[in-house]
Amino acid sequence: MDESLWSQVWTQLNTPTAYWLYSWFGVTTALLIGIALGLVLLGVIREFDEAVLVRTYPGFQPSKPASVAKRIAEMEAHDGSAVRTISLYATGLILLGLILPAGLLLILLGYHDWFVPGSSPISSDDGAVRVSDLDPAELTVFLLDQTFRGGLSDTFEVFGIALTDLTNNPDNRVFSAFFLSYRILAGAVTVAILILGWRLAKGIKRLKDAIGDVGADAGT
Repeated sequence: MDESLWSQVWTQLNTPTAYWLYSWFGVTTALLIGIALGLVLLGVIREFDEAVLVRTYPGFQPSKPASVAKRIAEMEAHDGSAVRTISLYATGLILLGLILPAGLLLILLGYHDWFVPGSSPISSDDGAVRVSDLDPAELTVFLLDQTFRGGLSDTFEVFGIALTDLTNNPDNRVFSAFFLSYRILAGAVTVAILILGWRLAKGIKRLKDAIGDVGADAGT
């Protein structure tokens, strides 16, 4: 009896439907982990204050040339360390917010007949395009086009820019929703990175001003 029961369970665990569920579970789990970690990094980036790039010292400014040079070197080292740290966070956000979802989307596209059977998720001016007829380079360019359309908002549409004549097939509602979600994600990541770049530029300017003040106070 027990052997028969386990045999039935094992059989059910090895059916095509079970493999399909395993596949979706793996993709969904990877995406959710990436989103969770990405949100953590996004929170760190949003809380970034350019003032941390400028190291402050209590008391009087140094006056001797050697002391001034040491102070400036310490300020520049502190700035470099802070910039490297926040740049690592930004790189992580790009990896988790853009590259990981793009990779998962590429897997879904490559095996769309398995994940979402039905009409092709990609089309061109001539109609639906079989994904199996596209080589990896064409799929990569297509995803880059989707990334830029999300990251640069309506810039591509307004100026009629396109990296490829391939686009999503609106008849495939599931994949169209995937592409829309990816574009929204790409736009959010792009905005976060642009804001971070602006804050870094402000922080570096503040550092230069602070270094100039140290030199001016010392009469150098």
